[in-house]
Amino acid sequence: MVRSVMVMRARPRGMRRGMVAEARREARAQGATTSGRYSSRVRQADSDLLQWAKEKGAQPMDNFTLREDEATGVRGVYTKRALEAESIVCEVPRKLALEVTTTKSKCPIDEMDQEFWNKLDWWGKLACLLLDEVKMGNASTRKFYLDALPEAIPTPLHWSQEQLSMLQYEPIVEEIAKQRELWHGLYDRYCSACGSASPPSREVFVHAIECVRSRTFSGPYEGSNWETRIKQYGLVLVLAVLYVLGGFGEAYQAFNGVVAVFLTILFRDLLVQRNPRSIRYVLCPVLDMFNHRSDVESDPSYEYFRNTFTLTLSKRVEENEEVCINYGKRGNDELMQYYGFVVPGNKYDSYTMSNFVDKAAGALKSGDFADGASEALMSKRRNMLGANDVSGDKVVIRPKKRGLTDRTLQTLRVLVSTEEELSGRAALLDFNSKVSDANEERALKLMCEVCENELAECLPTTVGEDEKMLANLSNMKKDLGDVEVKIQALEFRIAKKRVLEKYIGFQQG
Repeated sequence: MVRSVMVMRARPRGMRRGMVAEARREARAQGATTSGRYSSRVRQADSDLLQWAKEKGAQPMDNFTLREDEATGVRGVYTKRALEAESIVCEVPRKLALEVTTTKSKCPIDEMDQEFWNKLDWWGKLACLLLDEVKMGNASTRKFYLDALPEAIPTPLHWSQEQLSMLQYEPIVEEIAKQRELWHGLYDRYCSACGSASPPSREVFVHAIECVRSRTFSGPYEGSNWETRIKQYGLVLVLAVLYVLGGFGEAYQAFNGVVAVFLTILFRDLLVQRNPRSIRYVLCPVLDMFNHRSDVESDPSYEYFRNTFTLTLSKRVEENEEVCINYGKRGNDELMQYYGFVVPGNKYDSYTMSNFVDKAAGALKSGDFADGASEALMSKRRNMLGANDVSGDKVVIRPKKRGLTDRTLQTLRVLVSTEEELSGRAALLDFNSKVSDANEERALKLMCEVCENELAECLPTTVGEDEKMLANLSNMKKDLGDVEVKIQALEFRIAKKRVLEKYIGFQQG
């Protein structure tokens, strides 16, 4: 997962992002928690990071400080003086960042196999670059940045199977199993690709990936920056002058050559810019320390002519107030899996229900919604769904009025259709639009019935029971690992059940 998108321009729009520590303040304010590593303590590494960045050209570094909130213990960026809207909070030279792009490139790590590098995803390449910096130790030019990175990221990747079961949500458990298999397999291939070099432990390797997946910005890649182009043009001009002065040819020949090279560089970069698959991924010191707030528009961007990454405010921030950015549209599945927290009331959240057709068919046969359809009619409905490969689909439910996909609505319309409504229709697309007012009403009521059954029968606990357990645990010490895991699991499963409740509320309201 990459946190968000950045846009390259001379005076660019923003690039959004999301982080572990940096996104937890809003979640914590609404009931979410932080891990023990975020408890209040003096962080000399943060002061050293800001001083190092200032010495390397980051500016204006005197406008803010890094500190931990006394109430939540979450690290954030706070102003030393009031800052006006549209003012630059921080500007970091691109040379301080670690960066990879989607364009094919030579492996920058000497002992690593080129073929292995070529096959890596962007996050794998950035993790390898980060590990290479770690390997350098005190010799790394980014030592102060490395020292300021989190010591651990409290994600379910590190939970036991018993702890994962507390999430009460099989889709994320399945995704975490795939994540473990992928990352552990990648570690084995990484060790082989490093040749004789001594590889880090699996734990260090996985932590590097977690840092990358939770802290990286992304945005369009423009081919080459302004400084690089100037150097290229300058070198071509020098060669052209030497060509003429050395008597190797006429001036017009040199001029034609210069024009040809200039146009080649320009068109190459234009082609890269216009390719939607040309993307850069960046780990940028300091800028990855800003926390998330969903109601702000300020976010980092790439300044093309200055060759820097910049954060500009969208609105005024008062003295001693935290400066936040918006990290984009993230559901709680993604937030929990890669960041280790949830945002209560997250409008981008969803609920994935498995065996939907069987659950809907079951609701039609029993309970208040039973429609008394004959076995022959039920068989026709199921046969039509089977013929259209909808035998046991998973469906995604979102907490809003139009919270279902078109395919799910089509399936519901088939399941409540009469003999007359089925007649003359063979494909699922024949139910793409409303069949009748009565059919549509029954389809949506059926969906509500299925959601209510999911809450009452398929999930082991109710929201009320979860909230009571969460309240009891919240009074205990948060630095106890097992307590923290239980709190995270409770917050997640409450949020998932709220998705179903909100969908029902929208339909019945």
